[in-house]
Amino acid sequence: RFKIVINCAAMVDINYCEKKFKEVSIVNCKLVKFLSDMSKKFSFKFVQISTDHVYKGKKSKLNHEKSEIFAVNKYAKTKILAEKYLKKLKNFLIIRTNFTGKKKNSFIDWLIKSIENKKNINLFHDMYTSTIDVNSCAEIIIDLASLKSKGIYNLGSRNMTSKKNFAINVS
Repeated sequence: RFKIVINCAAMVDINYCEKKFKEVSIVNCKLVKFLSDMSKKFSFKFVQISTDHVYKGKKSKLNHEKSEIFAVNKYAKTKILAEKYLKKLKNFLIIRTNFTGKKKNSFIDWLIKSIENKKNINLFHDMYTSTIDVNSCAEIIIDLASLKSKGIYNLGSRNMTSKKNFAINVS
């Protein structure tokens, strides 16, 4: 018997999600529904790693847990659908986050390769994030799950930056 299950599985490549929505929905939605059903059946706490990508976002304002959510693309749509399954549970924790770590095909991986290869890149000046490093993110998620936290939590850095400024700071 598990006390806590943390679902970190997700297909997050935005372009892939746009092209293969049905395939992506299996991991990002159907798996979450299955785990939600198992949580009801076996009474374990279900922790879902979601995304800050569900927020419309405003340039000078951080989002909060009750901020309006919006499916800006198919990836965000799958995450919003997944959250609906969890909200039917009594014992759930949704972590909306955007973490950074060296991972194949991630934004930071693409950015570093582009810098190393001295490629010209287009950067997003109108897309904002409060990204957090993967190790800190994991530690906080485990702490929140262990402390019996429930509901929806935004997890990120205290400040936000545009993807463009983030990239400039990395370089």
